[in-house]
Amino acid sequence: MRFVAPDLKVTNLKASLAGDFTDHLALRLSERGLTVSTRSDILAVLSVERQKQLLGCADDASSCFTELAGALGADGIVVGTVSKVGKRVQVTVRIISAADAKVLATFGESAEGEAAIFDVLDLAAQKLVDDLQPVFAARRKAAALVPVSDAPRVASPEVGAAPERSGGLRRFWWIPGAVGLGLGTGAAIAFARAASADAAFTMPPPDFSPSDTRASGQAAQTVGWILAGTSAACLLAAGALLLFGGESEPAVTLWTTAEAVGLVWTGRFP
Repeated sequence: MRFVAPDLKVTNLKASLAGDFTDHLALRLSERGLTVSTRSDILAVLSVERQKQLLGCADDASSCFTELAGALGADGIVVGTVSKVGKRVQVTVRIISAADAKVLATFGESAEGEAAIFDVLDLAAQKLVDDLQPVFAARRKAAALVPVSDAPRVASPEVGAAPERSGGLRRFWWIPGAVGLGLGTGAAIAFARAASADAAFTMPPPDFSPSDTRASGQAAQTVGWILAGTSAACLLAAGALLLFGGESEPAVTLWTTAEAVGLVWTGRFP
């Protein structure tokens, strides 16, 4: 979302500080994801006459604020005051919607002395962005529910030009597949050794030791089952990557209008 921020109004403070306060607040808002145009940006866009008309808005002139935001193609405007009363300074900031002059976010805090004003403006930026989260959420929801017929069309690639494809995770299917085959081979060898140990009881060799042979056979059988289970898991993983590891995951989108409800299933399938 984009906002414009004319200079904050200052009371009982140097007028030159208004621009410093506004630039600091705009910077902190920009660091938190908002696009904010300050007085210098406004002056670069508006004519001299319109600057006089719009930048001279009173604090309660909501229609004037929304007109300013509309003239710059912004979603809203950031306005506020910094007033010194005795040793304390009161900072008040609002964000007003350009669509209906509704107050979207507010902040009010006092500071002990002029030196703490910039710290309070840091708090203001965070509070204002937090207040705007429901607005962001509503926009994301509205964008997700746009019917397919109303969605912007994507230009088709030129004839003869191959579309770029990353291949997704599917191109790595051979890694767990190779590991699975290797483990399967090891399992076969282990089972063969276990079978050989069992056969020794039928035809004992000259140095036959029943206890050692039984222990060796049981160990080989245990290793064989472990390798066989791990091999099966790797082969299943390879199959899953081969089938479902395309460029994009399947997704389901629900859109509604006053007349109809639609369900769109998208994604790259094998």
